[in-house]
Order: sequence, then structure tokens, then C-alpha cells
Amino acid sequence: MTVCTASAFIWNYHQELGKVEFGPAIIAASDRKLTDSGLGIGYEGSRFKGLGINQRILVLVSGDLTAHSTILKRLTPDSWGPSTDTNMIAEMVGELVAEYRMREAAKTFLSPLGLDQHSFISQQGSMEPGLVARLSKQMQDHEIEVECLVLGCEATNHHLYRVDNKGLVTNHSDIGFVSIGSGGIHSRAYFMTSPYNHITNY
Repeated sequence: MTVCTASAFIWNYHQELGKVEFGPAIIAASDRKLTDSGLGIGYEGSRFKGLGINQRILVLVSGDLTAHSTILKRLTPDSWGPSTDTNMIAEMVGELVAEYRMREAAKTFLSPLGLDQHSFISQQGSMEPGLVARLSKQMQDHEIEVECLVLGCEATNHHLYRVDNKGLVTNHSDIGFVSIGSGGIHSRAYFMTSPYNHITNY
């Protein structure tokens, strides 16, 4: 089982005893299981399953290591620039996941026919309708084993985003917790039934 999980809370950032300076905070955890879908194996490793964007934004990943390696390597300071926020990074990760899924689907279903996603669209009119429908369904149904969390604290707000295996971005900030991975459903169930499932003052 693999799981990445995060929960928001309120933290006292003041270092002096008796003084308070409350602000948003997120605590996140990730297992160390690495999955190589190509080899069909999962194993415990020492590699960090994520990427720190800056001191306030973190990306955590779950699923196929090779897919995430490709996606995370495209998240560079040049791609987001000096001024960024958590939502911008979440949308960027979503686009990268969707692009990766499309490229993999095209290589799997279109390349054997000498096509790519662009030529498939341009040549649909001259192709047999049944073949077009079948290829379109295969492309749409193609699954990749990828999920991401994009977490950030900015000013007076915390941000929790989940990116699914199609690149869809959902905002869990108001819920206050989010989990991904094969154990994600169990983690979310715990948060929902826990008496501490609200944002807590410490």
C-alpha cells in the first residue's frame, strides 16, 4: 500500500514563550514505496517522492515512478518563474499529467498505425468510422498510475490540491485534508471519522 496525505492546521509561529503569531500550516506525510509499472514491481526506497517548489509549496506524488520522474523533471524554476502561487503550480502539474497520459496513449494505440495525436485528428475524415470510434475510446479510456498533491501556505491561507490520473485538479483547501495512493481512501476515511478532522489551533 502507498499513501501521501496532508492536513491543514493553525500554527503559532512566534518563538517567544507567551506570545502568539498564528498562521496557516500544513503537515504532510508520504510513504517510501516506489512503483515501477514497466517492471511490475514495488519496493521500498530512499528517494523523496516529491519536489519542493519553494519554502511554501510542495508537490508529493504517488504511483508510477517513471511517469513522475518525467513530470517532475519538467517542473523547473524556468517553467513557473519568480512569481507563483499554489494554484498555478497545481494547474501546471495537471497539464503535465494530462500531456503525459496523451503521449503514452498515442504511443500505445496510434503509433502502430503510423499516427500520432495530431495526424489522428487531421486524418479522421478519411478513416473508417468504426476504427476512429475504437481508437478514440481507447485513447479516452487509457489509464496511467499517477496522482499528485500540491500543497502550499501563502499569507493567511493554506492550499491543498489533488491532481488525478487524468490531470484534473480539485481543491481540498476548505475540507482541510487530502490523500492519494492506494491507501488514500483509508486515510480520507480516518480524517472524516476522526474528532480532529477540523483545522485545529495549537
